[in-house]
Amino acid sequence: RFDTNCPYSFEIPVYANMVLDADENSEDCWYNLHFPHFDGTLHLSYKEFATKDQFYQLSEDAYKLAMKHAVKAEEISETERTDTINGNSVMIYELEGKTATPYNFYVTDNERHFIRGAFYFNNYTDGDSIAPVFDFIREDIERLIYSTRWK
Repeated sequence: RFDTNCPYSFEIPVYANMVLDADENSEDCWYNLHFPHFDGTLHLSYKEFATKDQFYQLSEDAYKLAMKHAVKAEEISETERTDTINGNSVMIYELEGKTATPYNFYVTDNERHFIRGAFYFNNYTDGDSIAPVFDFIREDIERLIYSTRWK
């Protein structure tokens, strides 16, 4: 379980490394989950919101960021799920084709907390050849999503 002073925790795979996002534009509680054996990174950003309008803006931003890749994607599927055990809502965007990112998502409690994630392979990869690797990583990303707890 990855747990810090941030208002969330979740499970991460033992073969990955979590590091604080060092980008100059990053904010508190933004992290990158590195998959060194697969040369991939899951970028995670956290935002707190107080109103439905702020939540709507965060979800719209997540949608727009995923759709920026539509120009190269052959298909984008959107899956909305409700985690009834933990009370979270989840939106997953899976992108197929020659896109920089095959997987984007957000998870929220619909009241205050919002995490957006985007997985990238750090170098150009052929989608067909990397598919088994991504399928493996996708399972661990979804475990992260569904193990998210808020503090």
